[in-house]
This record gives sequence, structure tokens and C-alpha cells, in this order.
Amino acid sequence: MIDEKFDRSESGLAGSGSRYLCTLCEATREDAMAKLGSFNITRTYKQTKQIADYMKINPDNLSQAKLDKISLGVKNAPILCADAIEKGIDSTHADINMASFFKKVIIREMAGVTMWEMKSDVKSLLFETENKFDRHIRMKTGINPALMVPGNYARTLFDIKNEEVVCALIEPLEGRHLMCEVLSKFRHLRTMYRAKSPMTEYAEDVKCYKQNAVEMGQFLRNHYP
Repeated sequence: MIDEKFDRSESGLAGSGSRYLCTLCEATREDAMAKLGSFNITRTYKQTKQIADYMKINPDNLSQAKLDKISLGVKNAPILCADAIEKGIDSTHADINMASFFKKVIIREMAGVTMWEMKSDVKSLLFETENKFDRHIRMKTGINPALMVPGNYARTLFDIKNEEVVCALIEPLEGRHLMCEVLSKFRHLRTMYRAKSPMTEYAEDVKCYKQNAVEMGQFLRNHYP
């Protein structure tokens, strides 16, 4: 969860936005949607470096399409080979990314839009709904979502004392309760990744972290098509 561009550069992956997600497995964004929580390490840093070296030399004069098929997202030899588990978490970037995600979900719930993409037929409706949401947040919390530092917005969105304000414009009431529930699930995960010493402070919760994250993902898939 460190900065994505730096992480991909350090790990030898194609740039941010690539369909491949990880240096240590062959998962794609499509896999992430279909196989939530089922990923395992399938290649080592040594294998990644071998792939990168082969890509650089291309001894068999393969076409770019064939090279892409071999590379599975690997671009260059890693600069550093830090074990993923040792990487520090940039909790501010994580907050900003998750706040942006949940804001999009909330706005689509308010607008009654079930597609993620901002296509031309719903673009004006989503902009109008976002403005309504921003005005509501500004009036109730005194914070302007359009102008403030994104990290501050994220902390406001995830603060339990603002939960009713954040979800107030979602109709019907059942939808409001569902959004409060998923924010509560995320808040539990967030407590751990923002902790200075999660292994000390939340040892038992850390053991269940992946399971809880997958459950939150399944909850989102089930209730927000």
C-alpha cells in the first residue's frame, strides 16, 4: 500500500494502470474481480529478475505480443528486492484511495446509478449528485471536499462520529444501513493499518486481516453491483 508508481518501479512491474497487479504472482485486475481473496505467491523475485533479463535481451527475437505474454507485467529488473511483508504502509495514501472509492459508491447510491464508469448518459447526474453531497458535507462538518487536502477529507469520511452525516442522503433507509455497515467493516481494517505497531497492538486482529478484508470485498460485491 505504498505509493503505487514507486512500488511498481521498485518491484520491476509495468507502470501504474497495468492490468497485472503483483510482482509475486500473475494476478490481473480481472482476476481480482473474479477470485477475490484467493491469491497465492506463484513466483519469486529471482524468477522475476530472470524474466526481466530475458525481456531486455530478447535472445529469441520474439514479437512484442509474445514478449508481453511471457512477461506477465514484468518490465525491468527490480531495483530493490524487499519482501512485500516488510514494506511500510503509507496509510495516508491508503486513506485517500479508499475515501475516493467509497465516495464514488455513495454518490452512485444517491443517484441510483449501478454502473461504475462515468458514461455520457449518467455523467451530468453524477456531477450533480456529487455537488449535492459536497454541499451537504460542507454544511454539516464545515469541511469543503472540493478544496481541502484529500487526506483530511478521508479522515473526515471514516470518522465514526461523521457516519450518519456521510450516509444521510442515501435512500432508502436500508441502503443507508448497508453503507454504515460496510464503512464499519473498513474502519476495523483501517484501525490496524494506521497503528504504529499492529502486531503488538492488534495481534489477534492481524491474523484475521485478510479474511476480514475479503469479507468486506464480498459484502461490496453482493450489495453494490
